[in-house]
Amino acid sequence: MLKICSGSSKGFTKIIHNLLDIIVQHFLEVGSNLEYEEILGSVFPPHRQDNEEFGMKVLNKIYRDINDNFVHELSPFEEYVLYQILHFVYESSEDGFCLKESVKLFYSQIGDGQLDFAELKVLCIIRTPNDLKGICFEDIDFLDIGEIFELYKTNPKLVNDFLHIDLEYFTDLMPEDILLEYENIKNDVQKEDTEIEKVKGSIIDKETFYEIVDKLIKRFNHYVVHNKLNTALNNKLGEMDEKGVQVIFHMYANEFLKPYNIVIQRELDTGRGVVDFHLSHGREYQALLEFKLDSNRNIVEGINYQLPIYLISQEIEYGIFVLICYSRSTYNNSKKFHEEVKKVSEKYQKIISFYSIDASGNAKTGSNIKNDEEMRL
Repeated sequence: MLKICSGSSKGFTKIIHNLLDIIVQHFLEVGSNLEYEEILGSVFPPHRQDNEEFGMKVLNKIYRDINDNFVHELSPFEEYVLYQILHFVYESSEDGFCLKESVKLFYSQIGDGQLDFAELKVLCIIRTPNDLKGICFEDIDFLDIGEIFELYKTNPKLVNDFLHIDLEYFTDLMPEDILLEYENIKNDVQKEDTEIEKVKGSIIDKETFYEIVDKLIKRFNHYVVHNKLNTALNNKLGEMDEKGVQVIFHMYANEFLKPYNIVIQRELDTGRGVVDFHLSHGREYQALLEFKLDSNRNIVEGINYQLPIYLISQEIEYGIFVLICYSRSTYNNSKKFHEEVKKVSEKYQKIISFYSIDASGNAKTGSNIKNDEEMRL
C-alpha cells in the first residue's frame, strides 16, 4: 500500500486503496489495447514518454505498491505519474469514471462504526478520480517544477530556505538540458556555501568585512543580469520604483548576510539624512549603501555629497553607491562615475565604491552572443 492518508483509520485507508486499484487497473487495461505512446506513455513527463520499457516498469511498480501489504512512499516522479493517471481516467470517461457505487461497496465490506465522522464526510464527496487527488497528495510541487526551477535560477536560497523545496528530489522530472543547468547552479551554490563557511563568524578585520559587502553587490548584480531577476524590476507592468528595488534587495541581502552574522538595516537616520542601508558586524565593522535609479536627477550630487555626508556623520569609513539602470544607454554612460567616486574617496578620506547594475533586460542568450561586450561580465 502507499504511504497516504496519514492519521486515517485502517478501514478508510483500505477503501482509498481499493479505489486506486480499480482506477489504475482500468487505465492499464485501456492502454494495453493501443500503442504505448497514445495512453500509457502520456502520463509521463514529455522527456520520458517514448521509453516504453522504463514506463511499464514504473506503471507496474505503482500498481504493485498499491496492492501489496508493505508501506511504500512514492517518489515525486511516481506521484506525478499517479496524479496524471487519475486525471486521465477522469477526463477520458463520459461520467468522469463515477466511483459512487464503488465507494458504497467498499464501505459495506468495512462495516458500520469503523470510520469516524470526518472520514465518512470525505467518502460522501468522492465521486470521481479527480476527488482522490486531494486525498492522495499532500502537495503537488511535482506539477510546478518548471516554475519552481525558474525561481531557483534567480534565487536558489529562496527556494531552498523559504519554500523548503529541495529540487534534488525532482531531478527525474527535469529534461536533460534543464537537469544540466540545475547541476551547474547547484554546484555554484555549494561553492558559495563553502566560501561562507570559511569566514562564518570569523570576520577579524575590516578588509574581510568589506570584501563580503562587495561580494553581496556583485552577487545581486549577477542575479539581475544573468538570472532574470531583472524581470521582477523591469517588466510589462513598468519599471519598479526605488522603494521597490530596495525591498527586493533587502530580502536578498538579509539572507545572503545571515551566515556572516552581518546585520542589514533599512533607512537609517544618519543625522544628516536617511541612508538606504546600514550594514554592521558589531560596532567595529560598518558600511552604508545608497541606491539610485538612472532616472534620478541627483546622481552626481548623490555621489559627491549625499553618500559622503552620511559616512562623515556616522563616522563610517566604507560606502557603496549603487545605480540601477533601466536602459542600456544609461548603463554605458554610468562608467564615467567610477572616476568620480575615486576623486570623492580621496577628497573625504573614505573608501567609496560605485556599482551600476544593468536591469534593462536585453541581455542576449548564449547562442546569440557575438563579442565580449555582449557577455555582460
